[in-house]
Amino acid sequence: MKYLALVWGLLIAPQVYSYNLQMDIPHAPTAVLTVQDLEQMEATQYTTMLPWLSAPATFTGVKLSTLLSQQYGFIPNRVTLRALNDYAADIDLSDIEKYQPIVAYWQDGKPMRVRDKGPFWLIYPQSSFPKELNNEHYHSQMVWQLKQIHIAK
Repeated sequence: MKYLALVWGLLIAPQVYSYNLQMDIPHAPTAVLTVQDLEQMEATQYTTMLPWLSAPATFTGVKLSTLLSQQYGFIPNRVTLRALNDYAADIDLSDIEKYQPIVAYWQDGKPMRVRDKGPFWLIYPQSSFPKELNNEHYHSQMVWQLKQIHIAK
């Protein structure tokens, strides 16, 4: 009976998964960051409407430019973002500097679950630049379930 209670408890307990963000550059060790690591960095918030949402949401995260500068000391000409499902998108330096996308870890003050496009989601401030950013090109760069940022040299 004891074992049955243990098995039942494991089945109904909420499952917690820890996903990390890998940052890699050729010929250097891969940096592995947790949500807690990003929470220790300077936070930026964007309240924006996105095509996948029914209402504007407030995203909290770290500017991609800040993350790259803190990890590598520079912002490269191009980075590749890769999702848990291996979807990938390239982002150019000019877009990183001009629009300051963030690697979001909170949506509306709550951690993002994988089922809600988290735990990391690259967010552009679309509502601040609707004419420039509300198109397929930039939508395709807003990688959700982000698992890796790759810098090619």
